[in-house]
Amino acid sequence: MRILVYGLNFYPELTGVGKYTGEMGFWLAKRGYKVRVITSHPYYPKWKSEIRFHYSKDLINGVEIFRCPIYVPNKYTGLKRLIHLFSFAISSFPIILFSITWRPTVIWTVAPTFFTSPLTLFIAKITNSKTWIHIQDFELDAAFSLGLIKSGIYKSIPFYFEKMILKKFDCVSTISSKMLRKLHEKGVDECRTYYFPNWVDTKKIKPLDSQNEICELKYFKRSIGINDDKKKIVLYSGNLGKKQGVDIILEVANIFEKTTDVLFVICGDGVYSREIIKKGSLLKNILMIPPQSDRDFNYLLNSATAHIVPQLANAADLVLPSKLSGIFASGKPVLVTADEGTDLYDIVSGKGIAVRPGLKYDFANNLARLLNNENLCKKLGLSAREFAVENLDLNKVLHMFELRLKDLVKC
Repeated sequence: MRILVYGLNFYPELTGVGKYTGEMGFWLAKRGYKVRVITSHPYYPKWKSEIRFHYSKDLINGVEIFRCPIYVPNKYTGLKRLIHLFSFAISSFPIILFSITWRPTVIWTVAPTFFTSPLTLFIAKITNSKTWIHIQDFELDAAFSLGLIKSGIYKSIPFYFEKMILKKFDCVSTISSKMLRKLHEKGVDECRTYYFPNWVDTKKIKPLDSQNEICELKYFKRSIGINDDKKKIVLYSGNLGKKQGVDIILEVANIFEKTTDVLFVICGDGVYSREIIKKGSLLKNILMIPPQSDRDFNYLLNSATAHIVPQLANAADLVLPSKLSGIFASGKPVLVTADEGTDLYDIVSGKGIAVRPGLKYDFANNLARLLNNENLCKKLGLSAREFAVENLDLNKVLHMFELRLKDLVKC
C-alpha cells in the first residue's frame, strides 16, 4: 500500500500536528507501507523557519519527505495566518502533481491546513486513490471564535466551502467525541467518520520508579535551573499561543508569589512567547525554559508536582490540547480550565481538576488543593496513567488506525 501524507507539519517538529504526523508516518513505514510525505520546512512552535525559499527531499526512517517553501509571518495576525496556509497550498502544488506518477493508494491529509483539501481530492480523482482527512482542530471555527478573523456578511462562505469539501472525503477523522459530533453537524455521514485520538508512547513516557531514574531526574532539574528539590513544581509545557490562554498562568503565579516553596515552570515557544517572557521576568517564581528534546521529555513531565493546561472558553470543543496524552502517561495530576460538558472537562474528570476559564482565584485555590494533598495527586495521577495505557497507547491507537485504513482500501 502506498500512502501519501500531505500536510503542513511533520518531523522534526516536537509538538503539535508535526509530532503526531511524523510518528504516524514512521510507524507505517516500519510496518512495511510505502510512505511519501509532502510538507513544509519545520517552523513550529517558534513560528520561524530557518529555510524558506527552496524545495528539498529527504529519506528518513524509510519515509520519503518532500519539503516545500512557505511564508512564515514574523507577526501573527488572522490575515497573515491565512497567507501562511495558502502559501503552502501554492508551493506544494507542483510536488503533489508530480506524485500522480507514484499512484498512491491513499492520500492522507490533515487540517490545518484546509487549503490543501481541494488538491487532495483533485489528485485522488486522477489516481483513483482513497482520501482521508484528519481534523486536529477546526481552524475556521476557532479563527472566528477567537477573533483571529472578523465575522462579517461573508462568514458563511468559508463554512459552506468547508462543508462541501468534507463531504467528498472517503474518511474524516478527528481527536475527540464532541469534535466527531461537530463533523456530523457539518453534514459528514457517521459511517465515514473515525475517532483517531492523539496518542502517547506509554513505554517512553511513564512514571519514574527506579533509583537511577530518580537520580537522572534530579540531574535534569538542575540542568534547567531547578536547584531546590523541596520546590513544588507547577508545569506548563506546550505552545504559547492565543488558544492556550496562558496569561492566566502569570496571574496565578502572581497570587502564589509569597508562597516560597512553589515554582512555576513554563516550557514552550510560540507566537506569544516574547510577551510571556517579558511579563514572566517580572515574577521571581516563574522559570522560562525552551522546548525540551525528546530524550529529556519524560524527565520534564515527571519534574512536575502538578501540570496546568489553560484553555480559552471560546476554543472549547474546537481544539483539544495534545499535551494531555503525555501528562496522563506520566502519572501526574493536571489542572485545566474548561466548562462542564466540554470535551476537555470530560476527559480530565477523575484524572485531574477542571475549573471554569478566566477565574484566576478558583484556579489558584484548586492548584493549592493539589499541591498540598499528596494523596490526591497520587490518586489522580494513577487514574490518568491507567487511562493512557488503556486508551492512548501509541501502538494500540495506530493498530486500530491501520485496520480502518485497510477497510477503507477494500471499499
